[in-house]
Amino acid sequence: MIRMFNRRRKATGDEARRRRVLFLCTGNSCRSQIAEGLINRLDLNGGRFEGVSAGTQPAGTVHPLTIQVALELHADLSRHRPKSWEEIRNERFDFVITLCDRARAAAYPSWEGNPVIAHWSFDDPIKCTGTDAEKLAVFRALAKDLLRCIEELIALPVEMLDRDALAQKLDRIGRE
Repeated sequence: MIRMFNRRRKATGDEARRRRVLFLCTGNSCRSQIAEGLINRLDLNGGRFEGVSAGTQPAGTVHPLTIQVALELHADLSRHRPKSWEEIRNERFDFVITLCDRARAAAYPSWEGNPVIAHWSFDDPIKCTGTDAEKLAVFRALAKDLLRCIEELIALPVEMLDRDALAQKLDRIGRE
């Protein structure tokens, strides 16, 4: 019997470590939840990133349209709940990405591990008005934009970039 061996070089040390990404917004009921779900779903096989989300003023529940559009992208958020950044402030993160201007303006706690901070500004889809179909379209557009940003983040050669270069590239992702 002939066996095929995986010839990829095994990652060691810092290369093998998963990077923890905190997605932060105000209510932790939509934007940050979708980002967490997407990075954990998209990077499932790569294992380079772990997403976490929180809010500066968490809502009571994850918005139902958030759960619906994330599920359409194969990210199950049905068991998620909004969390306060106070719950996780002693955890270590490699990146903290704010997803709304209010979270960016809030006083940052001292994050363990001196993470790279970036900002991707997205409007809050929960505030949209209109028919159910129009609201769903707004949530889907947000999810599509977040998907693009997460795909670009996952594609970054984080192991090869210094802190300043990472910060610049992450901010650029949010501006495009």
